[in-house]
Amino acid sequence: MVWNEATVFLVIMTVLSLLSAINVISQGDYFQGMLLIFIVILLVILIRIASWEV
Repeated sequence: MVWNEATVFLVIMTVLSLLSAINVISQGDYFQGMLLIFIVILLVILIRIASWEV
């Protein structure tokens, strides 16, 4: 795995999205929580793509 600026940025975004998803679900808003988890999954896929050596 290659750590460059884009990868680090995406990892930070993923962690923040995951924390906000947990916070939203704990308040009982499951639809928005599922939406945030979907965004987290997309960010993880982007991290995998960004971390490949070009």
